[in-house]
Amino acid sequence: MSTVLILLLMAYTLIEPQVSINGATAGLLLWFNKVLPTLLPFIILSQLLFKLGLIFKLEQYIGKFSNAVFGVSGSSLITFVLGSIGGSPTGAKLTNQLLQQPNISTLEAQKTLCFSNNTGPLFIIGTVGTLMLQDVRLGYFLVIVHILSALIILVLSRFYSTYSPVTVNSSNKEYSQSPAFVTAFTDSVQGGMDTIVYVGGFIIFFSMLISIIKNLALFNALVASLSNMLGMDTIILESLLLGSMEFSNGSAYITQFYTGDAYILAILSAILGFGGFCVFFQTAHILSSTKLSLGVYLIAKTVQAVFAALLTIAFFPTYNAIISKSFIAFDIPAVIAIAILFAITALGLKATSSKLYGVTERS
Repeated sequence: MSTVLILLLMAYTLIEPQVSINGATAGLLLWFNKVLPTLLPFIILSQLLFKLGLIFKLEQYIGKFSNAVFGVSGSSLITFVLGSIGGSPTGAKLTNQLLQQPNISTLEAQKTLCFSNNTGPLFIIGTVGTLMLQDVRLGYFLVIVHILSALIILVLSRFYSTYSPVTVNSSNKEYSQSPAFVTAFTDSVQGGMDTIVYVGGFIIFFSMLISIIKNLALFNALVASLSNMLGMDTIILESLLLGSMEFSNGSAYITQFYTGDAYILAILSAILGFGGFCVFFQTAHILSSTKLSLGVYLIAKTVQAVFAALLTIAFFPTYNAIISKSFIAFDIPAVIAIAILFAITALGLKATSSKLYGVTERS
């Protein structure tokens, strides 16, 4: 089946080369103008923290707090912060490095991956808010929602297993012998360039794929049919489908229909929370040598997308009230839905964590 799809895709690029070229060019420009300048420096700096052993020294100060509050080590909490600031796939890259040290167990690495691989605030504020929505204030609002949704996944990870994180004695680990700064820096630059190049490859390919799909009459007919069947707006369904493939292209598509509607903004939040299959395959590449479950990661990102959408609906009246300096309000049904979803997810994780990921904690 996959062979047939690949051959059909190759045939289409020959029959309609301009569509493929336009899509690939858009992906290349997106990567070069937006992703490379914002992501590469942060990847280099975060890897430098690992190479010099600084992240493990920080772990000694926040380890007890992180374990008591979130049920993960200080290294995992630092990875959450860095992954949320740096943007995808920084969280996956750092999780892989933690696992290879090894500084955390496979189980904790699974949890860390689920809550740390997030869309970067620079993209949300600068690209989505300022350029796409023409309102930087909406960018800040979406960043807050996005971080809250990731923080909810972090809190829910406590219910994933009753195991406590590994306690690491830095004096017994190889990273206590930190390399020279020059060596660490050059290795970090090389690793950062390797990462950013294959990230660019994924973005270019998925941009081409989205361009082809949007040009297919079959896709448009299918979206129209499903919209009628589900009672959904065609724009919303098409945005969800395209955004689930690659979030930057999906964001650009959905923002052109925003006119102050909280539900359109909620779809945008869901796309940013999920990250798209483009980021999923980037993550799969990074973690190809590990035993981490990509299925569990995909479920976690889907749940985060739902929380992001509900948080947007719940607090959009609050945002409008702050902007207009009027009475603070909330969307009560959305707040109730968030509480119910949190409770159901927590109970489900508590009851099935051993079945979902039956591993033995490593010391």
